Amino acid sequence: MAEPHHEVPDSAREQGHGGRLLFAGCAAGSMFGYSIAVSNNAVEPLRQRFALSAVAEGVVVSALTAGALAGCVAAGRTADRFGRRSVLGAAGLLALFGTLLAAGAMNVVTLVTARFLLGAAVGITSSVTPMFLAELGPAHLRGTLVTSYQLAVAAGNLLSLGAGAALSVGDHWRLMFVCNALPALGQISAILAIRERPGPRLHPSVASLNPASRRHTISNPRRRKGSATLPWASRPAAIAMAAALMNALVGVGAVVYYSTPVFGIAGVGGWIGAQIATLSVGLVNVLASVVALHLIQRHGRRSLLSVGLAGIILALVTAGVGLLTPPFALTGAITVAALLAFMACYAFSAGPVAWLLVAEVLPEEGRARTAATATGLNWAANLMVTLLFPIVVGSPGTPDRVGTTLLFFAALSTGFLLYVRLRVPETRNRPLGQLNEDEHVGGRTRRHQPSDTSGKERHDQAADELGR
Repeated sequence: MAEPHHEVPDSAREQGHGGRLLFAGCAAGSMFGYSIAVSNNAVEPLRQRFALSAVAEGVVVSALTAGALAGCVAAGRTADRFGRRSVLGAAGLLALFGTLLAAGAMNVVTLVTARFLLGAAVGITSSVTPMFLAELGPAHLRGTLVTSYQLAVAAGNLLSLGAGAALSVGDHWRLMFVCNALPALGQISAILAIRERPGPRLHPSVASLNPASRRHTISNPRRRKGSATLPWASRPAAIAMAAALMNALVGVGAVVYYSTPVFGIAGVGGWIGAQIATLSVGLVNVLASVVALHLIQRHGRRSLLSVGLAGIILALVTAGVGLLTPPFALTGAITVAALLAFMACYAFSAGPVAWLLVAEVLPEEGRARTAATATGLNWAANLMVTLLFPIVVGSPGTPDRVGTTLLFFAALSTGFLLYVRLRVPETRNRPLGQLNEDEHVGGRTRRHQPSDTSGKERHDQAADELGR
C-alpha cells in the first residue's frame, strides 16, 4: 500500500523560503559592500604598480560608480523582461568575471574595464535586490529582509577594509580583488537556491473564484496594460526618488569615502590613526545595522526616519560647529564622536529604510523601472558627493571648509526630515498592493474605499495579479 503523502505546512514552507531570501539578501549585500570598498586600500599599491597620475587614479576609482550607473539604467527593463531572480544571478556572474579580470589586470585599460563591469553588477544588484526581497517576502518579514541586506552591505564593507588593511603591506592588491570573488559566488548560489514562493499566495480575487475559473486565470494571465501616468503613480515615484536621494545626500559618502582626511583634520593623524578611523566607521555601521534589525520590526518607517534624521542633523551640526570654532583640547574627540554618531543614526534610518521605502511604495506597474531610476539617481548623487567633496574642502582640507560642508549636509538632512513628516506614508506590515490605495497628507493616512466589482472584473484583477 502506498504511503500517505504528507504535505508540508504553509508555515514551514514560508519559513524555509524566508531563510533562502535572507541568505540571498545577505549574499547580494556583501558583494555590494565589498566591491565598493575594495579600492580603499588597493589604490596606493595600484598607483605604484601602474604609475597612475592623479587623473588616472580618479578614473580607476570612479569606473565602478560609472558602471553602477550603467547597471541601474539596464536593470529596470531587464528585470521586467527576464525576472528579478535571473537578473540577480546574471549580476553575480558579471561580478565574478569583473573581479577575476581586475585581479589579473596587466594594464590600466584592463583594470578600468574590470572595475566598470564590477560596477555594473553592483548597480544591478543594488537596484533589484530590495525590490526582489520585498516582493517575495511576507509583509511581516519585509523589514527584516531589507535591513539584513543593508547589514550585509555594511559587513561586506568592513570585511573589505579589514582585508585591505591586512594585505596593504606589500604588493598584495591582487589578493584584495580575488577575495571579492567569494561574495560574488555567494550571490550566485543563493539566487539558485530560491525556487518558488512558499505555497499558493493567491490574490483575494483569485481565491473567491470557483476552481475552474481559478485554473483558467492562472494558466491564461492577461498582461497588465496601463500608463505610468496614472493619477496615483506620481506620488509613489516622487517618494521613491526622494528616498534614494536622501540615502546619498545626507553626507554618508563624505564620511565613508573620505573618513581618513576628515579624521586627520579632526586631530587623528598618522597611518595607524587613519586605519583605526576607517575601521571604526565600518564597525559602527555594522553594529548599528544589527540594532536596526530589531528596531525596524518594532517601529514604523516614518518613526525611524524621523529619529534617525534628527540624530544625523545633530551630529553634523556638532561636528561642523566644532570644526568652525577655534580649536581646543576636545575638538578632535568631539568631531570623531559626532561623525561616529552620524554613522550610527544613518545605519538604522536613511541607510536601510530608504531602500525599504523604494520597494514598498511603488506600484507593481513599472516598479522595476522606477526603482532602477531611483537607484541610478542615488548613484549619481553619490558620484557628485565623492567628486565634489575634495574640491570643496581643498587638498589638503581645512577645518573651516570641512565644517561648512558638514553644515550644508545638515541643511539638506533637515529638508529630508520635513519631507518625511509631511509626505511619506507609513508602510510597515502592509501588503504592497494596498500601498497604492493610500493617500498621505500632512502625516495622516486616508485609505480610498474600494468599489464593488463584478465577477468578470474580479477575474481580470486576478489575471493582472498573476500575470506579473
